[in-house]
Amino acid sequence: MAFTLENLSSIEGTIEVIVSKDDALDDVSPEVFSEYLQTLDESKLKFKEGKEPCRWVLKRRIDYKKQKWLENQKVKFEGGEQNFQPGYIGEEIRACLIDLKYPDYVPEAKRIVIKKQGDGLVDEKLMEQLLPTGIITELFIARTKAMSDEASATPRK
Repeated sequence: MAFTLENLSSIEGTIEVIVSKDDALDDVSPEVFSEYLQTLDESKLKFKEGKEPCRWVLKRRIDYKKQKWLENQKVKFEGGEQNFQPGYIGEEIRACLIDLKYPDYVPEAKRIVIKKQGDGLVDEKLMEQLLPTGIITELFIARTKAMSDEASATPRK
């Protein structure tokens, strides 16, 4: 089958991720949480009674101009050697993070608001606050896995 517009539409939309720091999670082992990040199958997670998790919403597709800029952030050449730049992970999440879906019972005053800078990326101050929590890495793992699964699911003949 030829590559068609239907193939392109599979990369539209969003991915929703629950992070390990969410207080709605009930005794989820690191191994189980790691499995969840690989599948985004919420049935693998246990939640405390009466609690719902916050869902971090990421774009599946990044605008071409931002994607091109991100690709240039991945690798640095020094002394004739190519080196991966781990800071790229945060920049990709800055480009994809669009929302946080909170349960209704969380007061507005306690919610994190996703603000964008003039360049259309998430505010650096918020990223600085998130960095030591491990949330950025979890979001990156989940998005990377979801996108690679979709790419490999594209029918080929």
